[in-house]
Parts: sequence; C-alpha cells; structure tokens
Amino acid sequence: MSNRSHIRRHTIHYIKVFEENTNRLTGHLADISTSGMRLISSEPIQPGSVHNFSMALPLARFGWKTVNFDAESIWCRHDANSNSYDTGFRFIGFSLERL
Repeated sequence: MSNRSHIRRHTIHYIKVFEENTNRLTGHLADISTSGMRLISSEPIQPGSVHNFSMALPLARFGWKTVNFDAESIWCRHDANSNSYDTGFRFIGFSLERL
C-alpha cells in the first residue's frame, strides 16, 4: 500500500519542463499530482536540490497556461529500460489546486 496522499495524473501531452532562469530543458513531465511531479530527464538530478521551473500546462478552459514554480527533488533513479532518469519532485509554495 502506498503512502501517497495525492492521486497522480499521467500526462497525455509531451510537456517540457525548463529551468526558468536559464530556459534550459530539464526534462519532460511523466506524471503530476497536487503536491509534486515526476520528470524524465537525460541526466540525473541530485536529490535535495531546489529548482525554479517553468512549463506550459494544457488547461481545457484557457488553452495553454505557462506556470513558474519551485520544486525540490526527492529521489532520482536510472530507468533500466532506457538511457533516461526518473526524478520525483515536491512542489514548494505551489499547488495545482490554485490554477
């Protein structure tokens, strides 16, 4: 049984996530909940690091909406089936419930 308190939503769009300050592509959104997200990236992301991200979310009523937010990496692991890495993030001062 999982200790996760928020339901994850898998994305149907190929959503790119960027470091806001450098506009460098960090990875692609794999799934998201109201408290965090999982990214797929080509490089590992150090657990405990805090990032300022930007991404455009598809919202049914508004089209695409760009959001900027801070997130802390909680875990990172190599995907055994590819050359990519999965990283779990916790949102800091941000919630999808506020959109």
